[in-house]
Amino acid sequence: MPKEALDLVLMEMNPWWEDPGIRPAKEEGCIYRRLLQGKLKSQLLSEDQRAIVLRGPRQVGKTILLLQTAEDILELGGIPLKNLVYFDFSDERLDWEISPREVVDLCFRSADRNSPRFFLLDEVAKAKDWAAWLKQAVKRKGDRFLVTDSSPGILKEGKEESGVGRWDDYVLEPLSFREFLGIVGRGDVRGESLFRDHPFLLGRYLRLGGFPEHARLEVDQVEAIRRIRDDLASKAVTGDLGRFVGNTEGIRRLFSLLVQESGGIFNASNLNRDFGVSINTFKKWCRLLERSMLLHWLQPWSPKARTRIRKQPKVYAADPGMVSAFHVGGLSGAMAKAFESAVFRHLREAKKTLAEAIQDPSLELFFFRMDNNWEIDFVLAGENGFWALEVTSSMPGKKDFARLLEAGKRLKESFGKRKKARLMLIHGGFLDRMEPEGRALPLGEFLLRPEEILLEEWER
Repeated sequence: MPKEALDLVLMEMNPWWEDPGIRPAKEEGCIYRRLLQGKLKSQLLSEDQRAIVLRGPRQVGKTILLLQTAEDILELGGIPLKNLVYFDFSDERLDWEISPREVVDLCFRSADRNSPRFFLLDEVAKAKDWAAWLKQAVKRKGDRFLVTDSSPGILKEGKEESGVGRWDDYVLEPLSFREFLGIVGRGDVRGESLFRDHPFLLGRYLRLGGFPEHARLEVDQVEAIRRIRDDLASKAVTGDLGRFVGNTEGIRRLFSLLVQESGGIFNASNLNRDFGVSINTFKKWCRLLERSMLLHWLQPWSPKARTRIRKQPKVYAADPGMVSAFHVGGLSGAMAKAFESAVFRHLREAKKTLAEAIQDPSLELFFFRMDNNWEIDFVLAGENGFWALEVTSSMPGKKDFARLLEAGKRLKESFGKRKKARLMLIHGGFLDRMEPEGRALPLGEFLLRPEEILLEEWER
């Protein structure tokens, strides 16, 4: 692409250069801010020279987050308009590979060199040698970088790019239930009261998941589910991951199967034979799916780390909407798996907050299984104790809680000296009941404020 054409693309991507009043995200009706955005904006505006690398699956709102960050910077005032640069490396008009250096150097001549410059670079992994460039670019005083990636373009010669000391990595997950309600309420986050007034919103969240473009109430659910399936299978897997494998149909079939079996035990040695590929090829496919953040593997609990590695993990879809989109069969089966997927999504995010709150950096997430008779879906375990959470989409009975208590006893015995044990039954009913040994509460109540509820149980 000649320099003149790149100039025109840049002008179109940065309309505030010519009209300071333009706010692209607001024009698209995007008012709600993701909870992570405030943290990223604060770091971007600080004196911290490190760049920010934001990763996440397709369609979780990374582009909108960048445009809203641009709006926030513009609202601050005092920053020369051409010192704020947005660029999308996935733009289909880019008919040859554009390097980040080309974009930055082209913008340098029109920038105010006495003021900081902000570069918001979307889908940066599509650019050549972006990581090596970024490691050098952060050394330039006054420049700030926030870059995103939604594919395993972070892979280089089979290894994940690392920017230790040069950038901070963040992950943007699909919407939490609370964020989902924020979009439904068009920025008016009433959380609990909105859910109390409209309890059907939980079912909608489980069916459509946390993909922001489908969260609004006017979106047709049948069409949204079809688009989720197409975006993920055709674009994210066949398209994005297809660059790294020869058998695109094979990895697409594997992805579809694993999403349908979300929450099930993963046995690579059996599955690779079904797909007619070597175990090494099959493991490569799995690594790509995991690094694209479309699927997550959960390891079983064992007192010894070596034993955990040898045992078979579970595999989960990253979002409950994926389960609904790919599930074959009745709605009840899809909802049971979507329940677990939703809880796992919230626990992944809550883990860091909880580790800081109880001052236990060793906190990790597992599942528990003993003798094929006793199982607990999720265990958050650290040096000082653990939370054990069993999930059921049905109305719980006395036997459900009794079984959890019995499994909890066996789990506690395997922990040895650890002191605290907190048991929770997350269910599809309406009962919120406290017991000396633990608590049973509805899924919606848990998803609204998982960190608070888990900490309440910890302190009880």
